Amino acid sequence: MELHPWLEFDVEKSVTRDIARFRDIVFRTLLRKGTVVAVSGGIDSSVCAALAVRPSDGTRCSRCLLPEKDSSETSLRSGKTSANILGFHMR
Repeated sequence: MELHPWLEFDVEKSVTRDIARFRDIVFRTLLRKGTVVAVSGGIDSSVCAALAVRPSDGTRCSRCLLPEKDSSETSLRSGKTSANILGFHMR
């Protein structure tokens, strides 16, 4: 299956650009010392967490587990696992 030209992009280049922008906003524009990421265990929050932790190698990024009231134990376990793998600080 051939992709439309507007769907073709360099993933690593895009991620690198987005992380540089994230770092600039957090540390230079907002003058913050780090970030806090809400992790529910789902794919969306896991991807956001992976992108957020890269600019600081996890040293200035904390996570907050936020499962929904209807979330399964699996979601909570997944959130903890992904946060631990990514090297988040525990707060």
